[in-house]
Amino acid sequence: MTTTLPPLEPVIACCQAERSAFRQTGERHSPCCVQVFRRAFAGDQQAWMAIDTIFHPMINKWVLDALSATGNPNLLDAETLQDVIQEAKSILGRVGPQRPDLFIGDELGRLLKFWATCTKRAVLIQLRWQRRHIDDDIPLEPYHALPPSDADLAISLQTLLATILITAEERLVFELLMVQGYKPAEIAARFPERFADVGRVYALAQRIRRRCWANPELRQLAGIRGDAPAGTDSANLAAIDQNSSNPSAAASSSRKKVRGPTSLEMRINSSSKEGSAMNIPCELDEASLFDYVTGFAPVEVRAAVEANLACLVRAQTIAAEVAQVEELFYRYGCPAPEQLVAYQEDQLEGTARLVFKRHLATCAHCQAELALLAHFDAVPLDQPGPLAQVRQVVEAILQPALTLQLRGQAQIYSTPQVLITLSLRHMARSSPRWTLTGELSAPDGSPFMGTIEEVRLAATAGPDQPAELDEDGTFTLRNLAAGRYQLIIVTTDLELLIKALIIGEVDAD
Repeated sequence: MTTTLPPLEPVIACCQAERSAFRQTGERHSPCCVQVFRRAFAGDQQAWMAIDTIFHPMINKWVLDALSATGNPNLLDAETLQDVIQEAKSILGRVGPQRPDLFIGDELGRLLKFWATCTKRAVLIQLRWQRRHIDDDIPLEPYHALPPSDADLAISLQTLLATILITAEERLVFELLMVQGYKPAEIAARFPERFADVGRVYALAQRIRRRCWANPELRQLAGIRGDAPAGTDSANLAAIDQNSSNPSAAASSSRKKVRGPTSLEMRINSSSKEGSAMNIPCELDEASLFDYVTGFAPVEVRAAVEANLACLVRAQTIAAEVAQVEELFYRYGCPAPEQLVAYQEDQLEGTARLVFKRHLATCAHCQAELALLAHFDAVPLDQPGPLAQVRQVVEAILQPALTLQLRGQAQIYSTPQVLITLSLRHMARSSPRWTLTGELSAPDGSPFMGTIEEVRLAATAGPDQPAELDEDGTFTLRNLAAGRYQLIIVTTDLELLIKALIIGEVDAD
């Protein structure tokens, strides 16, 4: 027997009323909002759209306030911030249905706390991606193997690196340079007893890069399809290592910056415009091209590569391969974002917690992320009514030149703090119903920098009608009948009031 669910629209309207009551009085009883989440977790897209409309401003404001508390509010730009919020909602949708404990009782506390957890995970995912992702890699032949999980990847890398990193110095340089992201000069200064000068660090880094780039298993993990480069078998690599074991300071000073795929693409485009022929084959071996990409090629090799378009194209491919392999290494031994958030929220126990604690004692990256998460915890996610009651109530006045009934043209209402721009249109041709849209701006016309928490339209009779709040800061009210209304706009600090809003043709009093 199929169970027919009741219509969702009344439940959504009830949830909006519950949220309004919470902000005004602190009432936490929210059975309708809990029901909307139940329907969303069951796959109801209309419920997810309602959750976006009702709760997006709250989550957006919480993330912005937490980032401001860190002293670095620009840690995520506006577009990336929205990506983080959508990723958090995606995590909520994937994991939430597996958590029946979120629906104990008729309050939203458990659900919103878990949403906050998902948001913290999404923030860490984005920040790690920004710091390790190589934006300028060129397309390679697609490799369709499933990517390993973080845990499986860490185990695979540890096994492979045990065969690639031979000496204690190599292991130290690999950990500091490729895993933790220190610069060669910083490594040399930090360990002067191990490295006579920065040239030694560069030489070890070059040796490690070459072995990793040539390793077939690492290439497969990185998604690089095809055989290992020619001339990179064990005997040849050992001979190359021997020749580069004692670099001089002079050799280090002549070293060039590592070339990325994008910089090489620019050089390729320049060579193409200058008429360099692609049909002249590249006679340099893979080892020489690798040295060119990583900045260790002598002057004559650099000149030969840059004079031959085919060599430049192959060098660009090598640069992309090197970048893809090295992308595997950045913080591969650190806890995954969900594990670090679980540790930070005291969700780990026993051996797992001890293992993480030991790692965190020496990992500056994880320590910084824990400090960031602490800022999120210090900012309240959902403020109850008493704070809303202290908002300043400000009446918005229609600008004199535009004192007309609202029938299609824009109207601008002003307060000392903001401008409110409203526009109206028929829902359909010859329809008696209207759609009202609006947005806030600063008095000088620049974008409004605050957060709109709620917009509602009050008629002389009947319940208030809540507006849909969009991510770009606009709001929309649909299916409005002609009449006299009041418009209430609630921001973080203000309650803006338009006392007399006339929509459509209305008889004079």
